[in-house]
This record gives sequence, C-alpha cells and structure tokens, in this order.
Amino acid sequence: MNVYTLLLTFTCLSYSFCSQVSFINHRLYSVKLDANQTLIDLFDRLSEQIEIDFWTQPTSKSSRLDFRIAPNYKNVLENALNQNQVNYTVLTDDLSRWIQRETVENFFNQSITYASNQFESDDFMIDYYHDYSEVSRIYLQ
Repeated sequence: MNVYTLLLTFTCLSYSFCSQVSFINHRLYSVKLDANQTLIDLFDRLSEQIEIDFWTQPTSKSSRLDFRIAPNYKNVLENALNQNQVNYTVLTDDLSRWIQRETVENFFNQSITYASNQFESDDFMIDYYHDYSEVSRIYLQ
C-alpha cells in the first residue's frame, strides 16, 4: 500500500467519524399551541436567536409544537418560555438514548422482518429509526 493510498484512507475514515452528528444531551420539547399566534410569534423570534429543529412546524393550524435543541441552547430557550409563561414538556433530555434504543429495537425487529435483507419499499417499516444508508438503499437507488 503506497503512502497516498494510506493517507487517503485515513482522511476518509477521519472525515466519516468527525462528520457524524451526536445528539448527546439534545432535548426534545413539546408545547401546546392551540393556534395561539403569540406563541407562534415567540417561536419565530426564538428561531432567529437559537438553532431550533422543528419536528412539527409552528402554524396557526398546529395544536402542538415539537422541537429539538442542542444542550447549549437549553437555558436561553427555557428562560424565554418561562418568562412568557409557556407550559412545555421535555419529552427527552438526551435524544441519543432514544436513537440508541431504537437502533437496538430495529436490529431485532429487522432481523426478523428483513431476514433476507432484500426487502422492498413496501416492506419498509416507517415507525422505526432508519439511518441514512438504509433509507438511501431503498429510496435512492
């Protein structure tokens, strides 16, 4: 193996390890909206200040708003919610544990359901967490 091949291999491996997103201590919140425009405006302003990953989009027709934030935004978010007397629920304080649990559950469920590993898109279980390689294998062929 020449030096360039070794260097390229090391670079690719480093990039793949470094580019993975970690959700350790990321929090998932839920807020009851009930078409409250004041709350929708609050979240519009907050999303300009901090990075919010909306799992449901804040609209006048939304009854609930679910979203994820990184741990470094926890205090800013909770202070704003408390100052505006917004009731919220923390669905999880560590999203990575949910992902790990679902990965284990998926392994056992998929090993039974997808025993041949030749499943079709009709067999794809949408209620389980799938990593990018699984989704792309089915839908991006």
